[in-house]
Amino acid sequence: MLGGSAEFLAALSRAQHKPAARGGRADADDDLLLCRRMRALHLDPDELYCSDPRAFSAMQRLCGNCDCPGRCAQDLGDEFADPGWQDWRNYCPNATTLSILSALQGCGPDEPIACDG
Repeated sequence: MLGGSAEFLAALSRAQHKPAARGGRADADDDLLLCRRMRALHLDPDELYCSDPRAFSAMQRLCGNCDCPGRCAQDLGDEFADPGWQDWRNYCPNATTLSILSALQGCGPDEPIACDG
């Protein structure tokens, strides 16, 4: 499912070449932020980890190198924020990948839409 999209693979390729901004160390808070962001987008972090552990690892690494973990935590913690609010995409290093995964999620076997373009 996840490995078949050219856009997804391109996003992963870009993700794997991002230089470390915070010393290249991801910690439990970074993992929690990634999982919270995925759940906010109705994505299952466990499903991604099981289906494509390399993709999940690349996303964890990007999250660990993010320049804005405080802003992300604040945005995710705002219970009054509009769920359709898209500003996080301006600072999240995983925004492209998360957007692709979210779009692909809507292309299931019950829907006649072609996911590959």
